[in-house]
Amino acid sequence: MSKKEDSTLVALTVADYKTAHDLLKKMVELDKKDDYVKIVDAATAVRTKRGRVKIKQTKDIGGLKGGVGGGAIGILAGAAIAGPVGAAIGGAAGGVLAGIYARARDKGIDDKFMRKVGHEIDKGQAALFVLYTGNWEHSLAGVEQVVKDHNAALLYSSVPLALMEDAQDAAEAVGGDEVASDYEVDTTPEEEAAPEEAAEADDLTKLSGIGPKTAGVLVAAGIDSFAKLADTSEPTLRDTLHAGGVAVPKTVSTWPMQASFAAKGDWPGLNAYNQHSQDEAEKAAPEEKKEEVTPDDFSQIEGIGLKSAKALNAAGIMTYEQLASTSEPDLRKAVPHVPANIHTWPMQASFAAQGDWKGLAKYNQDRKAKPDTSGDSKPAAKAVEPDDLTKLDGIGPRTASVLAGAGITTYAQLAKSNESELAQILSAAGMLTPGSMSSWPKQASYAAQGDWKALADYNQKRKA
Repeated sequence: MSKKEDSTLVALTVADYKTAHDLLKKMVELDKKDDYVKIVDAATAVRTKRGRVKIKQTKDIGGLKGGVGGGAIGILAGAAIAGPVGAAIGGAAGGVLAGIYARARDKGIDDKFMRKVGHEIDKGQAALFVLYTGNWEHSLAGVEQVVKDHNAALLYSSVPLALMEDAQDAAEAVGGDEVASDYEVDTTPEEEAAPEEAAEADDLTKLSGIGPKTAGVLVAAGIDSFAKLADTSEPTLRDTLHAGGVAVPKTVSTWPMQASFAAKGDWPGLNAYNQHSQDEAEKAAPEEKKEEVTPDDFSQIEGIGLKSAKALNAAGIMTYEQLASTSEPDLRKAVPHVPANIHTWPMQASFAAQGDWKGLAKYNQDRKAKPDTSGDSKPAAKAVEPDDLTKLDGIGPRTASVLAGAGITTYAQLAKSNESELAQILSAAGMLTPGSMSSWPKQASYAAQGDWKALADYNQKRKA
């Protein structure tokens, strides 16, 4: 570069190295089309997450093009930049930036200046330095667009280099050789240095309890590496698996610890940890088998006699809580002789599980006070087997019991119900109205036709 030609140095801050690299490529493309400007040198300073500064120095971009006269004082410093001038610069560097031109006459952009600016930007960000002659006024619209596209902000723009006799003094003012040891410098040209690419997802299936489907759900949720999995809490993992429609295995509590070994490449340590976890599980297994659950007194539930209680216990339904969580179809399978009020057992059991005997008595009293709509005048209705309403989203065993108490035991009946009727039924039973209630008739219409795929699609779209 000739000393007689005015040169302008601009420094732009962007999100990361890749963005800086792409921004420079676009500016070079504009430069090639514009005979009134010439990029002489360019470099990138990247501040790592640990605060270190790495400099990527480009190769000389080539000789000057013809027709370039005296340059302007950095057109890039105007409205072309999407950000406040000097917004990211402060401290000691702020007082000397206006006088630094980095010995760029014949030597390009000064490393010390770039290190200092790099140290002033946020961790993870990058600063792009461009030294050019001439001006961009004939390409201003294009420059504005590429700067805007890359969300760049102007850190610094110099006056012509010809106005400064000794740029070295200014460089020394921000630290000089005394601070050089605080930085890492990589002078490999950008064209040859591969930018930091996103790390490939780790093979999470190497961890015990994680299969391909589960791994896919985790990766889709952004947990795509052993390090990220190690930093994820068990509740978050459970929520992620539930949202992805994957069953939560017993080993989920061990995944973060397993991942911490894998992230370090400590496979022997991982194997030892898994073996220890398996041994502990085997030791605990006999103790769990020894635990005997004392059956609750099901005779407190109206309609359950000695034979029915024994049948329920034989089916593994031992407590009021278990009975409250059992659907009517499963109860009918467990009890050989089905009484008329079997649909009320889960609701009755929910009161008993809480020790709310007054609530249980009132529930049975209110239920008996309602007119019987299942009389002999409609013998066909008695022969209809109840559907498992708990297969519909938002309906649990207790809700199904309440609906059954109101005479809604099949998908077809529920499909014909309206939202107002359903709200009254739940309110009368002292239950809150769930947000999904308005969708029950529509869900039931699909279930009544046995169209489970359409039901799943409907629920997926409804929740989206």
